[in-house]
Amino acid sequence: MVLHVGLHKTATSFLQRRVFPRLEGIDFAGYPPMGGQTVKLVARRARPGVPLLLSDENLSGHPFRGRWIQEFEESVRGLSLLFPGARVVVGFRAHRSWLVSVYKQYLNKGGTLTLREFLGFGRPAGIVREEDAAFGRRLDLLEELFPGRVFVHTQEEIAEAPAPFMEDLCAFLGVPVLEVAALPAGRENVGAGGRQARLLRRLNGVDAMLRKAVVLPTLRNRIFERLSLDPRGLCQRRLAALGPGRPLALPPEVEAWAAAWERDWARVEAARARRGAIIAGG
Repeated sequence: MVLHVGLHKTATSFLQRRVFPRLEGIDFAGYPPMGGQTVKLVARRARPGVPLLLSDENLSGHPFRGRWIQEFEESVRGLSLLFPGARVVVGFRAHRSWLVSVYKQYLNKGGTLTLREFLGFGRPAGIVREEDAAFGRRLDLLEELFPGRVFVHTQEEIAEAPAPFMEDLCAFLGVPVLEVAALPAGRENVGAGGRQARLLRRLNGVDAMLRKAVVLPTLRNRIFERLSLDPRGLCQRRLAALGPGRPLALPPEVEAWAAAWERDWARVEAARARRGAIIAGG
């Protein structure tokens, strides 16, 4: 068993849609997202002697319920009991772009908070807090529960050096190397620019008010979604030609954690550097 547990916004859609289904010698289970069907899906896909790759970023917890790191710890502890001996694939991304990308996903889901309100660093309010961005804490637990069996990658290396990443990943999984040139062209989940994100938040606010008025249609309905006239479709597709505008900037109180992020990122790079030894060790 191989468990790909996210994190969110670390090229998970790219891996689930373009890479994992094309790997030879391993069964893939995990796209579209499984929700509560994880165990049933594993039971249905499992075959004697064939490794199974289970991928769902929600195995690392839900980012928008206000207890992300706690859900991560509960989930991976449970996974270690369900699948003793499993190997783990986990991705990270530089803190600043990761936090902004997670916020944009929140807006895509209909969120109405500003970026400052969304990030509760150093205060009890907010949805994503400083402990959620403590990558070292996540790594420590994974390495404790799955010693010598954790493959760490970054979103940046997939974007900048996909071929070496693919070689390492396939070696870790024990499957033939998947050539990058064989992958379909294009990008997955292209995020909205700063201008579109600001507009999306306002449209989400309008939609939230319409939901309170029972007699009025909402902006997020099936017809609008099919025509890309819902808030997300408008901002990411219809209005993409307007250009990204001014990028979203983290609030100063969040930027105050920059030194901690540098130390945290060094932990990620050190774990990524150990991939060769993990692969060599089998």
